[in-house]
Amino acid sequence: MEPSGASDACLIMMVKDPARARVKGRLAEQLGISLATKLYRCFVDDLLRTIRMRSYEFRVAFHPAGSYESVKNWLGPDITLIEQTGNNLGARMRNAFLTVFREGFSRVVLVGSDIPGLTGGLILDAFLALKERGAAVGPALDGGYYMIGFQKDRFAPEAFDGITWSTETVYRETMGILLRKGLTVGVLPARRDMDTLEDLRAFYREHTDRAPCFSATMTCITDNKEAIL
Repeated sequence: MEPSGASDACLIMMVKDPARARVKGRLAEQLGISLATKLYRCFVDDLLRTIRMRSYEFRVAFHPAGSYESVKNWLGPDITLIEQTGNNLGARMRNAFLTVFREGFSRVVLVGSDIPGLTGGLILDAFLALKERGAAVGPALDGGYYMIGFQKDRFAPEAFDGITWSTETVYRETMGILLRKGLTVGVLPARRDMDTLEDLRAFYREHTDRAPCFSATMTCITDNKEAIL
């Protein structure tokens, strides 16, 4: 197993600034904007805790434009931020990859910010897959994906074009593009992202043996049991 601090590897986490943009729309409809926003902050806190336990490089790609200081104050001075650019999610992800590849990294993995249960082991597995494969994808249980990565020399920007985002066909459409490009793809275990009340309840059931103090998300769910459970 390679060291987690491999110098050619970089992780990107995509975030929205909850102080400047609405987050988790479906959860907001079910639980209200205030609680959905609080939960989103917890998702990000948990994922950052996991990332910081490893020594590879990482970048936080923030949205919307003009949120640099707000996100820096939220996440801390040690975070290296890059701005998301582009007029849709696909363009913003594609451009985040291009930005980090230009820094000189040859294996780059991108994750969403609503996967509080993502483990360091899964992230490392994605980087390891990119040692031998052109791409790596982690499918989400709702038909999307929670993680995607590329070798620099096999990067396929087409994977972010023409996708019907926020639907159950995202993973299938993306895999179709990658395979038509002739890429070998490392497929990681499916995981659940946090989009709905049922996702939160499933996360709670799956992590009841974990002390709440080790998970901001579990603490928030426990503190708001009447609304969530």
